[in-house]
Amino acid sequence: QKLTQQSEEYNKVLTVVQRYAIHYPHVGFVCQKMSKKTKKQVVDLNTGMLSSVKSVQSDPGNDDKHDKARRQIFAHVFGSNMESCLLKFNGKEVGLYEVDGLVSDPSIGETKATCFVLFCNHRWVESNELKRSIEGLYAHFTKTKPLIYISIHVPPNEVDVNVHPSKKQVALLHQEKIYASIIEVLRKMLDKIGRTFQKASVKVAENPYKRKRTTTKNDEEKNRTPKSTKSQSSQPTAQSKDKVRTSTSAPSGAIEPFLVSSKSPTGEENVFHEASCAMSKPIDLTDPGAFARRCTCTTVVRAPRIVSVAVPKIITTACTYKSIKSLRNRITKHANDEWRQKMRREAIFVGIVSDQRCLTQCGVELQIWHFERLAQLLFTQLVLLQFGGMGKATFEATIDVTLVVGQLLELEDMLDTPLPKKDIPNALVVRELHRNLADQVADCLLEHSEMLQEYFNVGFRREDGKHIVLESLPVILPGHSPNPSGLPLFLLRLATKVNWETEKTCFQGISRELGLYYGASCRDQLQHKMFPAICQLLTPPKDEIEDCCQKITQ
Repeated sequence: QKLTQQSEEYNKVLTVVQRYAIHYPHVGFVCQKMSKKTKKQVVDLNTGMLSSVKSVQSDPGNDDKHDKARRQIFAHVFGSNMESCLLKFNGKEVGLYEVDGLVSDPSIGETKATCFVLFCNHRWVESNELKRSIEGLYAHFTKTKPLIYISIHVPPNEVDVNVHPSKKQVALLHQEKIYASIIEVLRKMLDKIGRTFQKASVKVAENPYKRKRTTTKNDEEKNRTPKSTKSQSSQPTAQSKDKVRTSTSAPSGAIEPFLVSSKSPTGEENVFHEASCAMSKPIDLTDPGAFARRCTCTTVVRAPRIVSVAVPKIITTACTYKSIKSLRNRITKHANDEWRQKMRREAIFVGIVSDQRCLTQCGVELQIWHFERLAQLLFTQLVLLQFGGMGKATFEATIDVTLVVGQLLELEDMLDTPLPKKDIPNALVVRELHRNLADQVADCLLEHSEMLQEYFNVGFRREDGKHIVLESLPVILPGHSPNPSGLPLFLLRLATKVNWETEKTCFQGISRELGLYYGASCRDQLQHKMFPAICQLLTPPKDEIEDCCQKITQ
């Protein structure tokens, strides 16, 4: 890059040194230049001369001294009146992130421009998204722009620094969740620091050149008035109308005392509140802030909000079988890394096109995804990764394998040879041919039930010494349940499409059939559950991803 003027380059260097001086208060930073006019050294930054910095250097393990030194450096860089208005905050979530920093009190100062200093794993970076979110948060409290320093610590393997040519920006694996958590920490802190201010009285200086008024007899009589007749009040106090309440939780001027009524609101008797709602318990409206909680409560009579569910973390189970290790290695070996990064960072759900396809935006490209096939690939991979360690879901009512498979075969036969409307029976009667085939399917599944139960949590048992019933299925993705209408076909394919002879082909076939069943008919759970899971958990294979995700061209 071509260098600009010397003064501009120096200002860039000074900005970098100032940011790192704030982040490392135990280190003395000096930045100076040669003046062209006086030919002397001009020092623009020297944190080593500050008393708090010297104190930290003598006692580096004292956190209070670190905090005091950072405040003094912040004031040294951005203004001497900033030290008293900086508030400390911190927060963390185990295994995800840790954050600490300083933020300016919204009720003090008149900053016209936002000063935003962000460090991620001790690296100075920029984030316009987080900056705009903090500015929007401050807009609810004051017109003053924020002065803020944030230091985020996340696991190094969850940070990508190669998202900008100048390395000024980074991408975090759980960026949206971390930013939302930081905003919530700041919101709670700013709600607690509200204060009440009194209007200051301004004394007007007397004009020394104004002619003095001559005293008269009436003035002398007034001056002789006894002091006891004068007002005994000492100093004038500000009236309530001159006070400003900056916190919604402050008791001064609360509206709740004026809203108390002896009669209950109409219609409240038949309203039931959720357990998490503040209105689920009796609320005293004389308590400041109760009216705000009432306005924001959510009851069962309101339309339910659809909230996206966080993608659960999948833990790979330990396994010593060479067949499972080989199948897992195949997933990694045939992965398309370019598509994996694109799906995790750029994919945005737009809408559903058909029962099996949806519209997705990846960067500047508009694509059609075969979401049903992607979901089936995802569940197949999850079965192999959680081999022998999946959860278990049982049924309240027994499911007769012979009955449901026999009805499936009978129904398929009827669809192949449609009958006249008058000849269609009221109840589906399974003929002997189909019953015999269904018995063979049930016997095959019962024969391998011990292996299916141990490694895949697919349980079968014989009930009353006669019927073979299905008693459990695996929980492959927490929060997801397969479509019950596809269960008969799954049982039929599990018995007929799996090669039970060799270990590797057997495990591969069972994983494939579970993936086909669990990934089918997931349209109702697509936007808020399956689409995020596909983007975050799927390892896209090279040989199928291009067919599943097609770019829309003119």
